[in-house]
Amino acid sequence: MQKLFVGIVVGTVIGVLFGASVVAPRLTPGQGEPAPERAIDSESAVNIVVLSDDTSPAIPTDPNEPSLSDVGPVTLKWELASAFPSDLPLFGDLPQRLEQQIETLSGGRNSVRFHEPDRLAPVAELMDAVRSGAVDVAFTAPILDSDQIPALGLFGGSPFGPTATELLAWLYAGGGMEELENIYHDRALHVLPCGLLSAESGGWFRKKLSSIENLNGLRMRIDGLGAKVVARLGVEIIPLAVDDIASAFETGQIDAAEASLPSVDLALGIHATANVYYFPGWHQRTTLLVLIMRLDTWQSLSPVHQGYLSVSCGDNTRQSLAEGEATQFDALKNISGSGVEVLRLPVQVLDALREAWRVTEREQIEQDEEFARTWHSLSDFRRDFDIWSDLNNL
Repeated sequence: MQKLFVGIVVGTVIGVLFGASVVAPRLTPGQGEPAPERAIDSESAVNIVVLSDDTSPAIPTDPNEPSLSDVGPVTLKWELASAFPSDLPLFGDLPQRLEQQIETLSGGRNSVRFHEPDRLAPVAELMDAVRSGAVDVAFTAPILDSDQIPALGLFGGSPFGPTATELLAWLYAGGGMEELENIYHDRALHVLPCGLLSAESGGWFRKKLSSIENLNGLRMRIDGLGAKVVARLGVEIIPLAVDDIASAFETGQIDAAEASLPSVDLALGIHATANVYYFPGWHQRTTLLVLIMRLDTWQSLSPVHQGYLSVSCGDNTRQSLAEGEATQFDALKNISGSGVEVLRLPVQVLDALREAWRVTEREQIEQDEEFARTWHSLSDFRRDFDIWSDLNNL
């Protein structure tokens, strides 16, 4: 009996020592008792983010499990080709802001360096340049490629389409992100929404529009799906870069043009050469901006690096929505103060444009399976979304 008692005591002591020295350190929350909560200050939080990027853990828990160094590079050193110049309000600010955010979040270990348009590759060829590996990553807008891929025009460039809030809801809670990724993944690319802006203006005109007949024969700078719509009403499409709009008005090359939001139009100086400014922006109710890279590049990144990019782009989206809304009324005051007439499009004109869009979208649906799939996803979401918005609108 005494030997039995001694054996129990010795066994218990050995068990406690073994548990404290061997088993306990291996326990993680979820496998044993939950780890006690502890407060950390903001300084510690930053250090934790940076340390979590360490791709060489000193003591692997399992030699058969890959470390982060097997999943992605230790650091990002990317060259970013922008579709927008650095001095263009909002559009040029956002990729530069992304550059700063990536450096800050990574504690200076990662960089995505901004380059002006056409420095690394022509803007019109950014998608191909990224896919070929000639460019690491590009900051652009889906609508810029909508002539080649019409379905991309539905992400911000859809006539009479969703507002910024509605588009955001569709993207992140209504299946839109899946549709967007499918389009890019089919082309061996990955996409991250990286900015979102409110509706553009309806456009600049030399003369007022009194009826739909005034559009017939009008020479207009406009692109995307909106160009297909106005062409049905007799408008002659004049391809132009936005930088050339003001001079094209001055030389008489064009009679009308759509460009962007008032703050951008003001910076482009269009108000100095055109004197009628119409709203609403029926052709582009919102503008989505994106970061694109090769799909295999994205898949090779560690979760930490993917997180840097996703969080930075999400913050860009928040900032662009807020700043885009907050800066338009000052721009409109300046434009109006320069002698420009700021008007709403006549109801008759808007009705004709809406009907022309219905015909155009039906044709696109019949001709393009990718467009049809994306359009159905967006339309189904908008139909349900209207139940909520109609009830809640004042």
